[in-house]
Parts: sequence; C-alpha cells; structure tokens
Amino acid sequence: MHSLVLVEDVSSLLPQLESRLPRSSNVYNMAKFYPKFKSEMKFYVLITKPELQDETWIFVIYQRKDFGQDISISAPSEPFKVFSPEEIQKYFEESNLIEWDKAYHFTTLDRDISRPFYELSVNVKGNATLVIPDYFYYLDRETAATLPQESISTTFAEDVEVKSIGSKDGVQFIKKTWKHAAPDSDDYLENMLTRNECRGVYVNDNIVSGLVLNGTGFLAMLHTLPEFRRQGFGKRCMRDLIGSLGKSGFVPCCTVDIKNHRSQAFQIAVGLKKSHIVDYILYCPETFE
Repeated sequence: MHSLVLVEDVSSLLPQLESRLPRSSNVYNMAKFYPKFKSEMKFYVLITKPELQDETWIFVIYQRKDFGQDISISAPSEPFKVFSPEEIQKYFEESNLIEWDKAYHFTTLDRDISRPFYELSVNVKGNATLVIPDYFYYLDRETAATLPQESISTTFAEDVEVKSIGSKDGVQFIKKTWKHAAPDSDDYLENMLTRNECRGVYVNDNIVSGLVLNGTGFLAMLHTLPEFRRQGFGKRCMRDLIGSLGKSGFVPCCTVDIKNHRSQAFQIAVGLKKSHIVDYILYCPETFE
C-alpha cells in the first residue's frame, strides 16, 4: 500500500538524503535547517512501508508570500522503479498538497523526473507553465570546509569588510538587485538573512556585494554593484560562504541558466563542480491574466 505521509521527525531523513548527494544537496540542506523554518516548511514522503527505503520519494513544500508554494523533491536513483510517472501524478493531483489555481514553483527537479510534473501542470490542470533548464553546481562538504580564502586586492582595501549581512540593509540591497524580487518578498528575504548564513562585502560600512543561502538550500541572489565590480568581491563572498557552510555540514550548491556561460565559468572559478541538468517548473497566474 502506497502512502503520502507528513514527516514529523525531519532529521530522520538526513541519512537517506545523504546517500543521494550530490543530486539532493539542496533538499539535504533544507532538512538540516528545517528547525528554523517549521512554520513555513513541511516535508512529506511517498512510501510503500512504514520505514524509509531507497525507493522513498521526499517532497518539501515551502510556503511563501511572494511566490506561493515552492516545491523541492528528492527522488530515488531509479525514480520510477516502484512508482510509475502516472502514480506520481495521481498522488500529487489527489493529495491537495498543491494549490493548483495559485502560484507554485517546482524547484530544480532532476531532468529525469520533471516531465510528470510538467504534464500534470499543463495537461491535467490546464495551467500556462514555464520550464527553465539549469545546470546544478555543488561542492562536497569536506572540500568546502578547507576551501582557501583569497585576500581582496582592491583600491578600497583599507575600507573593506567581509561579514554576515544585516537584515535591514540586506533586505533593501537584495530587493534592489535581485531580478526576481517582488513587492512582498520582504518576509522571505528577512528570514533568509536572519535564519540562514549569508555573506556580504561592505565598503565604508555600505554593502556593495552579497549573497544568501536561500529557503530551498541554494547559494543565491549574488550581486555586486556595478561600480564595485572586477575587485573580486563576488568571488570572495562566495568562497567565504562556501567554506562556512562546509564547516557547518551543509553542501554548498547553486544552479545556473544553461545559456549563462559567464556565470557557469564563475561557479567553476570559485571552486564548484557541475553535476547535472535540472528544471524549474513555474506557474504564476498573474503573468497570464
């Protein structure tokens, strides 16, 4: 008998998720920081027996004010060995976990499992759905923990400080520089800055470059103000946060649009490794009104 079950003890999922690294790196990170996000985040498993197995599917739903439901999935290495694509579609269609008439966002689905969810969104629910393919980058925890840090060589050296981003100036900085920021993104951004690790470069006490570990377990929202570029600030932010995350047992990871060759080269330059192709699947009703 198959069951879709809410997980109460999320820490019990960590061994299973660890066995699926690096492909499930972001879901592993989400399980580790779950205690800080209990009110926004829920974990579910699709199982055939009471205990976790290799065939167990793990789903995470992060409820956001700005983009609705953010859904992340960790699938088995042979995803459709036990559950067929049609069964996966059926469970999601009938479970009422997803509010299909509101905004939702499947985050970085492995390419080999994305089609059932796209077809469910389009063919069954009739939603005009966007698919964005990305490359997945990561660095194992051991290497990340020993990643050497580079000194900043810049004309601003005497006034530069690398540190965690304050929530007040951080929210305003990211809202102005993150291309996906929405009018009601403040809560989400403040949660990232106050609950997860983040890193910024400050010049004369003003933030000029920064990034966060976002709600779906990824390094994200990196931006350096144009007038401060080519100083190594973005690279220093990334390497500093990657090292700190590795020492804390997280798996640093991110995604990059498959056509963004400059960003792909940057990820390699900071020490990340390319893993596989993933798909973002988005539905935003306001976009198609």
